[in-house]
Amino acid sequence: MTNIERLLQKAAEQGASDLHITAKNPPWIRRNGRLICLEEEVFSAEGEEELLYAFLDERQRAKLVEAGKVEFGFSFSETRCRVQVFQQIQGYTAVFRLFGDGIPEAEDLSIPQSVLEVCKKKQGLVILSGASGSGRTTTLSVLIEQINREIGGHILTLESPVEYQYINKKGIIHQREVGVDTESYSKGLTDALREDADVIAVGAISDAETICAMMKASEMGHLVFGVMDAVGAVETVEQIIELFLPEQRQVMRCRFADMLCMVVSQQLIPTLGGERRQSVFDVMYANETVKNLICEGKTAFIGSVMQTESGMQKMDRGIFELYVQGKIDRQQALQYVRDSSLLEKKLI
Repeated sequence: MTNIERLLQKAAEQGASDLHITAKNPPWIRRNGRLICLEEEVFSAEGEEELLYAFLDERQRAKLVEAGKVEFGFSFSETRCRVQVFQQIQGYTAVFRLFGDGIPEAEDLSIPQSVLEVCKKKQGLVILSGASGSGRTTTLSVLIEQINREIGGHILTLESPVEYQYINKKGIIHQREVGVDTESYSKGLTDALREDADVIAVGAISDAETICAMMKASEMGHLVFGVMDAVGAVETVEQIIELFLPEQRQVMRCRFADMLCMVVSQQLIPTLGGERRQSVFDVMYANETVKNLICEGKTAFIGSVMQTESGMQKMDRGIFELYVQGKIDRQQALQYVRDSSLLEKKLI
């Protein structure tokens, strides 16, 4: 067992989500959102570089030297990791995101039933958003696994790198790594139209080309999931529209609204004592009212619809419920809430 594998095993045993290895420092782990020093040996810059170079293959080493960073997936025992190695002033740093030994159950993540129901759709766009580390990729894996287990079909994922790995059940799942199996998300989406896919999952939405390819795939009869960096369902829609040039936005608003099924945005909030984290969700179902507001550029009014329509929910309500249940305190509630002016009046 290498030093890195030993540290990964220790991180996994302690329920860590991340492991940090940095030259001239002891290793650190992140558990329930908090960084904790493992107080192990301190690696010298030379020793750490030798350790990491032995861990990388020839292609990964070349990319690290050329670009100053490299990202890839790695499996150790029953644990899957996403690895990011990058250069910084003291040498190289490696960050390992641990995905555990399997895909969790929906109830363990408190995923709303209305979100699970979207798996039954045959066509359209489902956008999952949140900050890095918010659990959005895990939520996507639960939805993909539900389709695989209960519905079936050909499921194609485009990831950078491949994170959770699936076993075929009622469905056939093929996972492609961007940069290795396909040159880009948009190219992978274009290829998927000729690969008999029923469901397509896109690991990151960051440009207009990718969202255009997702819309085209959904228009052609596919159910398309995508992950995006944004917090809040309304904010997610606005950021997607802003990917387009100003002169394109009105047309794209209506095209996007027409194909949209749902936007789910989430946060992970540490509970009192720091022993676990709780998910809270924005769930915006694209009914006719929401579609019209998006098309008309009146997204500011969607929040009011989400508070009253069945199947939708606001993240702030979930935060308030955690406070009422005694799982978080007033300070935590105000730290994570989206509209502190409204919630502050309710907090004791």
